[in-house]
Amino acid sequence: MLFDTDILIFVQRGREEAAQLIENSAERYISVQTYMELLQDAANKRQHAIILDFLEKFAFNVFITIS
Repeated sequence: MLFDTDILIFVQRGREEAAQLIENSAERYISVQTYMELLQDAANKRQHAIILDFLEKFAFNVFITIS
């Protein structure tokens, strides 16, 4: 499933429904735009590391399109 930035932000804010949606997905993808948005919104290096850890822990794949 391809997840948008909003879903990942909802998880960070403690929304159980969003977390369940991610947990129930066998394959998890985000776009390169979502990846960059998440990292740009990190306030400091600690938040940056937390985001990267979350993406790795839940085995998100970054979906890149080449035209």
